[in-house]
Amino acid sequence: MAEKSWRYPDISTGKVVWRHTEAHDDNDALLGFDGGVMMLQLKEITELLERLLEQAPPVSDNPLPKMLTQKDVMELLSYSPMMIWRLENAGNFPRRVKLSDTRDVWVKSEVEAWLRERMEARPND
Repeated sequence: MAEKSWRYPDISTGKVVWRHTEAHDDNDALLGFDGGVMMLQLKEITELLERLLEQAPPVSDNPLPKMLTQKDVMELLSYSPMMIWRLENAGNFPRRVKLSDTRDVWVKSEVEAWLRERMEARPND
């Protein structure tokens, strides 16, 4: 085969360089890069991805909780919106989180804990 030139990032320097090769084998990958084509061995791709992951911002240790919509709460508890509102206003149900004037949600873990309390409080007959 005729020799071809490929542009690719040099892992050790982080610069784009030219590499000459006769052909690529099953362990090579062709990827688009700045409008050109680059050829990297899978090992080089893995090393490059590992370097990028090291530079990525850390994943939060405190992810946001899962939320339930009013429809979700109604389906989970078989309660009407009015019953949920009454329990909440009496302080007997978790408080909703107001996302906007028209959107309320509840913290899933709080609703589940409330339900578990009721299940544990039932009589053992």
